[in-house]
Amino acid sequence: MKRKYALALLPGALFISALAVGAAFGYRINLTQSLPLGIWQKTPDSKGAAYVEFCLPEGQFAALVREREYTPHGTCPEGLAPLLKPVVAQAGDLVVITDKGLAVNGKPLLTEAIREHDSKGRPLPAMKPGSYPVPEKALWVISTYHPRSLDSRYYGAISEASVIAGMRPVFVFNQREDYALVYR
Repeated sequence: MKRKYALALLPGALFISALAVGAAFGYRINLTQSLPLGIWQKTPDSKGAAYVEFCLPEGQFAALVREREYTPHGTCPEGLAPLLKPVVAQAGDLVVITDKGLAVNGKPLLTEAIREHDSKGRPLPAMKPGSYPVPEKALWVISTYHPRSLDSRYYGAISEASVIAGMRPVFVFNQREDYALVYR
């Protein structure tokens, strides 16, 4: 009888072990809607990375995210899980927000207004229309993969110091045909 229980628990134990070993080697499973689902890996250097894993800066926005449970609990200072987003602008770039969307260095990135309310109708503290030069040691992270992505549209630039790692896709699925991933 004990052997039967041990055999029943074996697949779960193997799965958890595989997750632990993968995490030790820098692999992460993305289950969010901001980027395609799948396995992502840390890159040796976050400088110039197309995607980054980062912690939201401590403060009012992170407190709002925690209060509304937009992300699960995790290892970041505010007790939130790290986020995975594409980098769309870095130091020296210019982000312009209008009531019709967002552009980086004159190239349209988003062609719809930034949402003023979340999916439950609660107000969001979105960035106001204007020009935002990206300062030194800062990044703008915005996902065009999902229209309700929690990104720089709502909290502005993030500090490079909040970046945990550069990330790259390894094996992804559920990818939209109109979305091109960068594998670097």
